[in-house]
Amino acid sequence: MKLSDLAIIVLFAACVVLFVKGQQERRALDECIEDVSNKCISIYNYATALEEENAKLNRLIRECRNDKDW
Repeated sequence: MKLSDLAIIVLFAACVVLFVKGQQERRALDECIEDVSNKCISIYNYATALEEENAKLNRLIRECRNDKDW
């Protein structure tokens, strides 16, 4: 294989990688724009779910501490 053939292969592979990376970034940007357009409802739902789980875990910790005091 000649050096020029190898250079062409490397350049082609680099172009493919850059194209795929660009597509992934575009998809992420589109999802972000969609979330903002929907007033970030999925982020609020996720935050609410985390807060509920945190409250549940805090209740369990208090119960465990109270049981330990007996």
